[in-house]
Amino acid sequence: MLCVLTFVGTNAQNINADSNLLHRQHCHYMLGDVTMNQTEYMSFLHSNCLPAYQEFLSGYKLSQTGWAVFGCGMGVTTFGAILLVLNAGSIMRATGISFLVSGTCATWLVGIPSLCVGYRRMHNSVNTYNVMQKKDAYAYWSLQTSNNGIGIAYNF
Repeated sequence: MLCVLTFVGTNAQNINADSNLLHRQHCHYMLGDVTMNQTEYMSFLHSNCLPAYQEFLSGYKLSQTGWAVFGCGMGVTTFGAILLVLNAGSIMRATGISFLVSGTCATWLVGIPSLCVGYRRMHNSVNTYNVMQKKDAYAYWSLQTSNNGIGIAYNF
């Protein structure tokens, strides 16, 4: 009876420990009843978990770089398309095609992957925080065998 009560008590502690875990829903981060935006979340990580903060910050910087490259690439692509439409001369046509190709490559080959990797790092910072907050020891039941026979053990 004592073992059962102890097991139930340790499971209740594990459930209460889940209130210290972060959850992400779209652009909002939740810790218990507190909802944070990106800026609040970044300052929270800075003061509570430096590994998660560093992961979030690297993802944030990479996503900002991705948006810059994506925007520049779209601008260069648009400029190339305008050159192709407005001037039918062979020199301007070649220049327009080169701007169009380079802008498209910058957008698709650099900008979009940078955005994907950056946002993935930012979102994974939640998992890093949660792993750092978990305690190493959990109570569990196990079945053990030895030369003396089989036994049930309660490990904590």
